[in-house]
Amino acid sequence: MQSKVVLSNLVRLLDDPDESVYRQVRYELISGGLSSLEELEVLRYDEGLSATAITRIDEIVEDIHFDHLQKLAADWEKQENPRLLEGLSLVIRFRYKNYTVHDLERDIVRFAAPIWLESGENFTILEKIQIINRFIFKELNVKCTPVNRAAPGSFFINDLLLNKAGNDLSVTAFYLLICNYLELSVCAVEVFDKIVMGCLSPLAIINPEKFPMMLFYINAANKGLIMGAEQVKVATEGRDKPAVKPVSHKDLVRSLFLALANSYEQTRQNRKASNCVKLARLLND
Repeated sequence: MQSKVVLSNLVRLLDDPDESVYRQVRYELISGGLSSLEELEVLRYDEGLSATAITRIDEIVEDIHFDHLQKLAADWEKQENPRLLEGLSLVIRFRYKNYTVHDLERDIVRFAAPIWLESGENFTILEKIQIINRFIFKELNVKCTPVNRAAPGSFFINDLLLNKAGNDLSVTAFYLLICNYLELSVCAVEVFDKIVMGCLSPLAIINPEKFPMMLFYINAANKGLIMGAEQVKVATEGRDKPAVKPVSHKDLVRSLFLALANSYEQTRQNRKASNCVKLARLLND
Protein backbone atom coordinates (compact mmCIF):
# COMPACT_ATOMS: atom_id res chain seq x y z
CA MET A 1 0.00 0.00 0.00
CA GLN A 2 1.32 3.42 -0.94
CA SER A 3 1.56 6.04 1.81
CA LYS A 4 -0.80 9.00 1.97
CA VAL A 5 2.06 11.37 1.18
CA VAL A 6 3.05 9.38 -1.93
CA LEU A 7 -0.55 9.21 -3.12
CA SER A 8 -1.03 12.94 -2.54
CA ASN A 9 2.09 13.78 -4.53
CA LEU A 10 1.03 11.50 -7.39
CA VAL A 11 -2.46 13.01 -7.51
CA ARG A 12 -1.01 16.51 -7.87
CA LEU A 13 0.74 15.37 -11.03
CA LEU A 14 -2.46 14.17 -12.70
CA ASP A 15 -2.98 17.39 -14.65
CA ASP A 16 0.61 17.61 -15.85
CA PRO A 17 0.52 18.66 -19.53
CA ASP A 18 3.14 16.03 -20.39
CA GLU A 19 1.13 12.93 -21.42
CA SER A 20 4.01 10.60 -20.53
CA VAL A 21 3.98 11.93 -16.95
CA TYR A 22 0.21 11.28 -16.71
CA ARG A 23 0.59 7.72 -18.03
CA GLN A 24 3.28 6.95 -15.44
CA VAL A 25 1.26 8.51 -12.60
CA ARG A 26 -1.84 6.61 -13.69
CA TYR A 27 0.13 3.36 -13.73
CA GLU A 28 1.47 4.00 -10.20
CA LEU A 29 -1.97 4.80 -8.80
CA ILE A 30 -3.66 1.79 -10.40
CA SER A 31 -0.85 -0.44 -9.15
CA GLY A 32 -1.88 0.47 -5.61
CA GLY A 33 -5.08 -1.49 -6.15
CA LEU A 34 -8.00 -1.57 -3.74
CA SER A 35 -5.84 -0.49 -0.80
CA SER A 36 -5.44 2.98 -2.35
CA LEU A 37 -9.11 3.59 -3.06
CA GLU A 38 -10.16 5.13 0.23
CA GLU A 39 -7.39 7.73 0.16
CA LEU A 40 -7.94 8.50 -3.53
CA GLU A 41 -11.60 9.18 -2.87
CA VAL A 42 -10.62 11.57 -0.06
CA LEU A 43 -8.03 13.35 -2.21
CA ARG A 44 -10.61 13.82 -4.98
CA TYR A 45 -12.27 16.53 -2.90
CA ASP A 46 -9.08 18.53 -2.31
CA GLU A 47 -9.96 22.14 -3.15
CA GLY A 48 -6.66 22.68 -4.97
CA LEU A 49 -7.33 20.05 -7.67
CA SER A 50 -8.17 21.04 -11.22
CA ALA A 51 -11.18 19.69 -13.09
CA THR A 52 -8.82 17.60 -15.22
CA ALA A 53 -7.26 15.98 -12.14
CA ILE A 54 -10.70 15.20 -10.64
CA THR A 55 -11.88 13.58 -13.88
CA ARG A 56 -8.72 11.50 -14.03
CA ILE A 57 -9.09 10.39 -10.41
CA ASP A 58 -12.63 9.24 -11.17
CA GLU A 59 -11.38 7.24 -14.16
CA ILE A 60 -8.55 5.69 -12.14
CA VAL A 61 -10.92 4.70 -9.30
CA GLU A 62 -13.22 3.13 -11.89
CA ASP A 63 -10.28 1.26 -13.43
CA ILE A 64 -9.16 -0.10 -10.04
CA HIS A 65 -12.68 -1.36 -9.34
CA PHE A 66 -12.91 -2.82 -12.85
CA ASP A 67 -9.58 -4.68 -12.53
CA HIS A 68 -10.84 -6.23 -9.29
CA LEU A 69 -14.16 -7.15 -10.90
CA GLN A 70 -12.35 -8.85 -13.79
CA LYS A 71 -10.44 -10.99 -11.28
CA LEU A 72 -13.69 -11.96 -9.53
CA ALA A 73 -15.32 -12.79 -12.87
CA ALA A 74 -12.32 -14.89 -13.96
CA ASP A 75 -12.41 -16.82 -10.66
CA TRP A 76 -16.17 -17.42 -11.02
CA GLU A 77 -15.75 -18.57 -14.62
CA LYS A 78 -13.19 -21.20 -13.57
CA GLN A 79 -15.56 -22.87 -11.10
CA GLU A 80 -16.92 -26.24 -12.20
CA ASN A 81 -20.46 -25.41 -11.07
CA PRO A 82 -20.61 -21.63 -10.64
CA ARG A 83 -23.53 -20.37 -8.56
CA LEU A 84 -25.96 -18.06 -10.33
CA LEU A 85 -26.14 -15.88 -7.22
CA GLU A 86 -22.41 -15.12 -7.46
CA GLY A 87 -22.55 -14.44 -11.18
CA LEU A 88 -25.45 -12.01 -10.85
CA SER A 89 -23.68 -10.21 -8.01
CA LEU A 90 -20.85 -9.49 -10.49
CA VAL A 91 -23.32 -7.65 -12.73
CA ILE A 92 -24.53 -5.57 -9.78
CA ARG A 93 -20.96 -4.77 -8.71
CA PHE A 94 -20.30 -3.22 -12.10
CA ARG A 95 -22.31 -0.22 -10.84
CA TYR A 96 -22.47 -0.77 -7.08
CA LYS A 97 -18.86 -1.42 -6.15
CA ASN A 98 -19.41 -2.47 -2.54
CA TYR A 99 -22.43 -4.71 -3.12
CA THR A 100 -21.48 -8.31 -2.38
CA VAL A 101 -22.91 -11.75 -3.03
CA HIS A 102 -23.97 -11.80 0.63
CA ASP A 103 -25.99 -8.61 0.09
CA LEU A 104 -27.76 -10.20 -2.87
CA GLU A 105 -28.44 -13.39 -0.94
CA ARG A 106 -29.93 -11.36 1.93
CA ASP A 107 -32.19 -9.45 -0.47
CA ILE A 108 -33.39 -12.61 -2.24
CA VAL A 109 -34.15 -14.37 1.06
CA ARG A 110 -36.20 -11.34 2.14
CA PHE A 111 -38.39 -11.62 -0.96
CA ALA A 112 -38.45 -15.41 -1.27
CA ALA A 113 -39.20 -16.30 2.36
CA PRO A 114 -42.93 -15.38 2.17
CA ILE A 115 -43.30 -17.56 -0.94
CA TRP A 116 -41.59 -20.45 0.83
CA LEU A 117 -43.95 -20.10 3.80
CA GLU A 118 -47.00 -20.17 1.52
CA SER A 119 -45.93 -23.04 -0.74
CA GLY A 120 -45.94 -26.17 1.36
CA GLU A 121 -44.54 -29.60 0.53
CA ASN A 122 -47.92 -30.83 -0.73
CA PHE A 123 -48.04 -28.22 -3.49
CA THR A 124 -47.17 -29.29 -7.01
CA ILE A 125 -44.39 -27.45 -8.83
CA LEU A 126 -47.00 -25.83 -11.09
CA GLU A 127 -48.87 -24.52 -8.04
CA LYS A 128 -45.61 -23.15 -6.62
CA ILE A 129 -44.86 -21.38 -9.91
CA GLN A 130 -48.34 -19.85 -9.83
CA ILE A 131 -47.64 -18.56 -6.31
CA ILE A 132 -44.35 -17.04 -7.51
CA ASN A 133 -46.18 -15.38 -10.43
CA ARG A 134 -48.80 -13.90 -8.15
CA PHE A 135 -46.18 -12.62 -5.73
CA ILE A 136 -43.86 -11.06 -8.35
CA PHE A 137 -46.32 -9.70 -10.87
CA LYS A 138 -49.39 -8.91 -8.75
CA GLU A 139 -48.31 -8.27 -5.18
CA LEU A 140 -44.92 -6.68 -6.02
CA ASN A 141 -46.30 -5.47 -9.36
CA VAL A 142 -42.91 -5.85 -11.08
CA LYS A 143 -42.84 -4.23 -14.52
CA CYS A 144 -40.76 -5.55 -17.40
CA THR A 145 -39.22 -3.53 -20.27
CA PRO A 146 -37.98 -5.21 -23.49
CA VAL A 147 -34.24 -5.63 -23.10
CA ASN A 148 -33.37 -3.87 -26.36
CA ARG A 149 -35.03 -0.68 -25.07
CA ALA A 150 -33.92 -0.98 -21.46
CA ALA A 151 -32.01 1.72 -19.58
CA PRO A 152 -28.78 0.62 -17.85
CA GLY A 153 -30.40 0.80 -14.41
CA SER A 154 -32.90 -1.93 -15.30
CA PHE A 155 -30.14 -4.58 -15.40
CA PHE A 156 -29.29 -4.54 -11.69
CA ILE A 157 -31.38 -6.83 -9.51
CA ASN A 158 -30.96 -4.67 -6.40
CA ASP A 159 -32.52 -1.78 -8.36
CA LEU A 160 -35.27 -4.12 -9.60
CA LEU A 161 -36.15 -4.96 -5.99
CA LEU A 162 -36.18 -1.28 -5.07
CA ASN A 163 -38.05 0.11 -8.08
CA LYS A 164 -40.17 -2.96 -8.92
CA ALA A 165 -39.05 -2.67 -12.54
CA GLY A 166 -36.53 -4.48 -14.73
CA ASN A 167 -36.09 -5.90 -18.21
CA ASP A 168 -36.55 -9.31 -19.84
CA LEU A 169 -33.18 -10.60 -18.63
CA SER A 170 -33.04 -9.13 -15.14
CA VAL A 171 -36.61 -10.20 -14.29
CA THR A 172 -35.83 -13.72 -15.55
CA ALA A 173 -32.65 -13.78 -13.45
CA PHE A 174 -34.57 -12.61 -10.36
CA TYR A 175 -37.23 -15.27 -10.98
CA LEU A 176 -34.52 -17.95 -11.24
CA LEU A 177 -32.98 -16.86 -7.93
CA ILE A 178 -36.37 -17.22 -6.27
CA CYS A 179 -36.72 -20.72 -7.78
CA ASN A 180 -33.22 -21.63 -6.59
CA TYR A 181 -34.05 -20.52 -3.06
CA LEU A 182 -37.20 -22.68 -3.14
CA GLU A 183 -35.14 -25.58 -4.58
CA LEU A 184 -37.38 -25.90 -7.63
CA SER A 185 -36.04 -27.73 -10.69
CA VAL A 186 -36.24 -24.69 -12.95
CA CYS A 187 -33.46 -23.64 -15.32
CA ALA A 188 -32.84 -21.05 -18.01
CA VAL A 189 -33.40 -22.13 -21.63
CA GLU A 190 -33.55 -20.40 -24.98
CA VAL A 191 -36.83 -20.70 -26.90
CA PHE A 192 -37.59 -18.69 -30.07
CA ASP A 193 -34.19 -17.01 -29.56
CA LYS A 194 -35.32 -15.63 -26.20
CA ILE A 195 -34.16 -16.64 -22.75
CA VAL A 196 -37.04 -18.08 -20.73
CA MET A 197 -37.20 -20.82 -18.10
CA GLY A 198 -38.02 -24.51 -18.23
CA CYS A 199 -39.32 -26.72 -15.47
CA LEU A 200 -37.39 -29.98 -15.54
CA SER A 201 -39.31 -33.25 -15.35
CA PRO A 202 -38.02 -35.52 -12.55
CA LEU A 203 -39.18 -38.53 -14.60
CA ALA A 204 -37.10 -37.40 -17.58
CA ILE A 205 -34.00 -37.27 -15.39
CA ILE A 206 -34.60 -40.95 -14.60
CA ASN A 207 -35.71 -42.02 -18.10
CA PRO A 208 -35.06 -39.31 -20.74
CA GLU A 209 -36.04 -41.59 -23.62
CA LYS A 210 -39.56 -42.16 -22.32
CA PHE A 211 -40.47 -38.78 -20.78
CA PRO A 212 -40.12 -35.20 -22.08
CA MET A 213 -37.29 -33.24 -20.50
CA MET A 214 -39.48 -30.23 -19.67
CA LEU A 215 -42.86 -30.21 -17.97
CA PHE A 216 -43.56 -26.64 -19.09
CA TYR A 217 -41.89 -23.31 -19.80
CA ILE A 218 -42.16 -19.96 -18.01
CA ASN A 219 -41.80 -16.58 -19.69
CA ALA A 220 -40.93 -14.08 -16.96
CA ALA A 221 -40.94 -11.26 -19.51
CA ASN A 222 -44.68 -11.88 -19.98
CA LYS A 223 -45.75 -11.92 -16.33
CA GLY A 224 -44.67 -15.52 -15.85
CA LEU A 225 -46.72 -16.90 -18.74
CA ILE A 226 -46.73 -20.71 -18.55
CA MET A 227 -46.33 -22.55 -21.86
CA GLY A 228 -46.91 -26.29 -22.16
CA ALA A 229 -44.02 -28.44 -23.37
CA GLU A 230 -46.13 -29.86 -26.20
CA GLN A 231 -47.25 -26.36 -27.17
CA VAL A 232 -43.63 -25.24 -27.53
CA LYS A 233 -42.70 -28.42 -29.38
CA VAL A 234 -45.43 -27.93 -31.99
CA ALA A 235 -44.66 -24.23 -32.39
CA THR A 236 -40.95 -24.87 -33.00
CA GLU A 237 -41.21 -27.79 -35.41
CA GLY A 238 -39.51 -27.37 -38.78
CA ARG A 239 -36.89 -24.89 -37.62
CA ASP A 240 -33.39 -25.27 -39.04
CA LYS A 241 -31.67 -24.92 -35.68
CA PRO A 242 -32.54 -26.45 -32.28
CA ALA A 243 -35.77 -24.87 -31.03
CA VAL A 244 -34.86 -25.18 -27.36
CA LYS A 245 -31.30 -24.75 -26.12
CA PRO A 246 -29.95 -24.92 -22.56
CA VAL A 247 -28.68 -21.67 -21.06
CA SER A 248 -25.97 -22.07 -18.43
CA HIS A 249 -25.40 -19.64 -15.57
CA LYS A 250 -22.41 -18.30 -17.49
CA ASP A 251 -24.55 -17.85 -20.59
CA LEU A 252 -27.13 -15.86 -18.66
CA VAL A 253 -24.60 -13.59 -16.96
CA ARG A 254 -22.77 -13.12 -20.28
CA SER A 255 -26.05 -12.16 -21.93
CA LEU A 256 -26.70 -9.62 -19.19
CA PHE A 257 -23.28 -8.01 -19.66
CA LEU A 258 -23.67 -7.86 -23.45
CA ALA A 259 -27.15 -6.38 -23.26
CA LEU A 260 -25.93 -3.91 -20.63
CA ALA A 261 -23.10 -2.93 -22.99
CA ASN A 262 -25.66 -2.24 -25.71
CA SER A 263 -27.70 -0.11 -23.31
CA TYR A 264 -24.61 1.92 -22.36
CA GLU A 265 -23.81 2.41 -26.06
CA GLN A 266 -27.31 3.77 -26.65
CA THR A 267 -26.73 6.31 -23.88
CA ARG A 268 -23.24 7.13 -25.24
CA GLN A 269 -21.40 5.73 -22.23
CA ASN A 270 -18.82 4.02 -24.41
CA ARG A 271 -16.23 3.43 -21.70
CA LYS A 272 -18.73 1.46 -19.61
CA ALA A 273 -19.98 -0.37 -22.70
CA SER A 274 -16.46 -1.48 -23.57
CA ASN A 275 -15.84 -2.76 -20.04
CA CYS A 276 -19.08 -4.77 -20.10
CA VAL A 277 -17.98 -6.46 -23.33
CA LYS A 278 -14.62 -7.32 -21.74
CA LEU A 279 -16.39 -8.96 -18.80
CA ALA A 280 -18.68 -10.90 -21.13
CA ARG A 281 -15.67 -12.26 -23.01
CA LEU A 282 -14.22 -13.62 -19.78
CA LEU A 283 -17.23 -15.89 -19.32
CA ASN A 284 -16.67 -18.71 -21.80
CA ASP A 285 -18.05 -22.21 -21.31
